[in-house]
Amino acid sequence: MLKDVLKLWHDEAGLATVECAVLVALVALGAVFAWEQLGTNVRDAVDRNNAELRETIWQQATTAARVP
Repeated sequence: MLKDVLKLWHDEAGLATVECAVLVALVALGAVFAWEQLGTNVRDAVDRNNAELRETIWQQATTAARVP
């Protein structure tokens, strides 16, 4: 039994596959993080522009309402 465990411990046949799987998982995790950051940045930019546009429209509407 111990001999079989030691044999498995020293066996490196599937090591390259495991390394590739770990690398793919890390790349996928980085891609998900980058995609979420991009989404957050786009949402913030749209919200900021929406607020500026709303303020501009409000100023124009109140200015037009005061002019006889």
